[in-house]
Amino acid sequence: MLAFSDDPDQMIELLRERFVALLQEEADVSNQLTRIENELENSRQLSQKQADQLKKLKEQLATAKEKASQQKTELETAKEQVQKLLADYQASAKEQERRKFLTKPSRANSLTVWIVSKK
Repeated sequence: MLAFSDDPDQMIELLRERFVALLQEEADVSNQLTRIENELENSRQLSQKQADQLKKLKEQLATAKEKASQQKTELETAKEQVQKLLADYQASAKEQERRKFLTKPSRANSLTVWIVSKK
């Protein structure tokens, strides 16, 4: 507690110094509180931005996955079509080869025709 003095001027000066010190302490605490509140608000805003960005990235990921799935389906369809075309081509090539063989006179047939016509 304050040391009482017989000199009122000294007492007033001491009280004034303590009052100024308390005002300075209150100002420091108030500044610190304001700084902390600002940091908290900045953190909230940053957190909200990050949450928004995360949501946007998740949406982009979902869209990319959907597109990839669609492209995979299209690829499988194209693959099946290529396999079918290949099979059709191979079957057609075999059929043409078979027809070529059947219509081409063999040597045995030629000899028989030649011998028959000589008689």
